[in-house]
Amino acid sequence: MDFITVRALGNRSDVTLIREASGQLYVRRIIPAEKVSVYQTLQSLHAPHIPEIISITEISAEQYEVIEAYIEGQTLEHILSSRGLLPEDQAAVYITQLCDALEIVHKAGIIHRDIKPENIIITADDTLYLLDFDISRVHKRGQHADTDFMGTKGYAAPEQFGFQQTSVSTDIYAIGVVLNEMITGQLPQEALPYSSIRRIIIRCTDIDPTRRYRSVKQLKNALHIYLTKEAAPLVGMLRSVPGFRSWTGWKMIIAASFYVLMAASMIEIMLDSLTLGLDFLLYLVPSILLFFFIFDCFHLRSSVRWLRKAKSRFTYVLRCILFAIGWYLFLAAVWGTLLGLILY
Repeated sequence: MDFITVRALGNRSDVTLIREASGQLYVRRIIPAEKVSVYQTLQSLHAPHIPEIISITEISAEQYEVIEAYIEGQTLEHILSSRGLLPEDQAAVYITQLCDALEIVHKAGIIHRDIKPENIIITADDTLYLLDFDISRVHKRGQHADTDFMGTKGYAAPEQFGFQQTSVSTDIYAIGVVLNEMITGQLPQEALPYSSIRRIIIRCTDIDPTRRYRSVKQLKNALHIYLTKEAAPLVGMLRSVPGFRSWTGWKMIIAASFYVLMAASMIEIMLDSLTLGLDFLLYLVPSILLFFFIFDCFHLRSSVRWLRKAKSRFTYVLRCILFAIGWYLFLAAVWGTLLGLILY
């Protein structure tokens, strides 16, 4: 096929956008000979969420030309810089697609080693594609460390700098960093989410690879309850309530028992005396809403932009206390006024 070079992609002269005579666009990569086995494996996999490899041609003893499908879309890096933070459910959708791509790749023994927003493309229909396997490597049994130390600072796991051989858990570390950046706009060492998804990020980015998720499939399963668009509506609501966030059986039983007991006590107070019940109701509703705020039920706390702007844990806690006091007083005044208008 004859191609016309359109332009360089990114800051690299060895990756260019090219056009066939018919007008079809492709991406042309020039890779060193030692990386050709990675792209040959990718070509045979036909993995989802990875651009199709059209051809691999030897240029010289040291270099090969790789022609791959061009994916029209925006990088995740551009999306985050232009739109800002993503809601947890949207971030979970993207990470799940990333896990789908890597599940097949990892089974073939390939470790990406450079997962970051710049190497992720999102199409107009919200489909994710993972790009740039140029520093990927094949995992080798029995090898104690990589022979080349590569990766992007902030996203690269500690073992990428010579401590151990990179493995599946290396990519899982980077996935955790990307997930955290989508939700908070910062790296995990700078800030973490205050919601339950924080546990997943902490496990992904543990300095010890053996304490991370064992596979991207296991990580994907952990994210399932955050896919509220695909889950049952009741699941989406319950995962925002304390006791149901981790979707662990014994925790849900204890939480459900507590909530039923509290509800029964409230009903008994209401039925015991009308006057006592109305006085109790005056404080009950603002207190419930305050409880929702403190425990971030239905994302009430995490949706307050003024709180998210806090740069440190101390200022965040201080802002939460001030906001909670002001919000409770406001709700008590409004609810008291409404009850007064209704009853009198």
